[in-house]
Amino acid sequence: MRVIVTFALSLAAAWVFAQGAPSDVPPGHWAHKAVDELYKAGVLQGYPEAKFMGDRSASHYEVAAALGKQAEKSSLDQKLAALKNDLTGIKSAMQQLQAQVRGLKKELADLKKQIMDLSSRAKARDLTLKTLGWTQAATTARFLGSPEGANPCSE
Repeated sequence: MRVIVTFALSLAAAWVFAQGAPSDVPPGHWAHKAVDELYKAGVLQGYPEAKFMGDRSASHYEVAAALGKQAEKSSLDQKLAALKNDLTGIKSAMQQLQAQVRGLKKELADLKKQIMDLSSRAKARDLTLKTLGWTQAATTARFLGSPEGANPCSE
């Protein structure tokens, strides 16, 4: 039930704000465009029977209500502009981050290639040493200067 009532009120509010100038403001009147825009923006609202009563003087309350609505709309417009500016900054930062990620991915791919190359070289070295009859221990000892790491070529 609440959903239906909320929906009905939303439709009514949308209809009210979508309405242009009231019927008693003729389309050719010098203030028609301004009244129409203020009605559509929700700054002004008419009297019963959708009347504007443009010949009637406005009370201080009516003027204050209209100015308050305009100030609120202006404040919301400023906040919206600030949010749009923030969003532009965030988009720019995201583009920079995406470029950095692409660069890091390339570096990672290059490092993987280097690791694969080093791994292939190590396997080839081990195969060569094995073919020559050198053992890993003898090779390590030789490079460390251990006496048992005698030069396999002298054997």
